[in-house]
Amino acid sequence: MPLDENRLVDLMVELRKTLMRKNALYRDAVFSFGEYGILVRAWDKIVRLRTLLEALEASDDPAEVPVPRDEIEKSIDDAWKDLAGYAVLGLYYRRHVAREKDREVAAS
Repeated sequence: MPLDENRLVDLMVELRKTLMRKNALYRDAVFSFGEYGILVRAWDKIVRLRTLLEALEASDDPAEVPVPRDEIEKSIDDAWKDLAGYAVLGLYYRRHVAREKDREVAAS
C-alpha cells in the first residue's frame, strides 16, 4: 500500500495536538536532561512497544495475557505516537533549544 499523503497529514496533526497538550501539562520538562534524556524516554517507549507486541501475540490465550486485545491495541497505538513525539522533540531540541543555549553561552 503506497503512503497516502492525506493520512500522513492526519497523523501529523494528531501528533502536533498531542505534543502541545502534553507540553501544556508538563511544560518543557522533556528538555531538562537534553538529548540523552529524550533518548531515554524514547527507549522506554521502545521497550514498552516490544512488551505490548509480545502481549498482542499471546492475547489469544487469556491465561497468558489477562488484558483484552483491544486495550493492548490502543496501548500500542499510544506508544507509537509517544515514540514519534519523542523523535520530533529530539529534533526540536537539536534545532532550537540546544542552539539557543549555545547562543546564550557565547553571549556571556
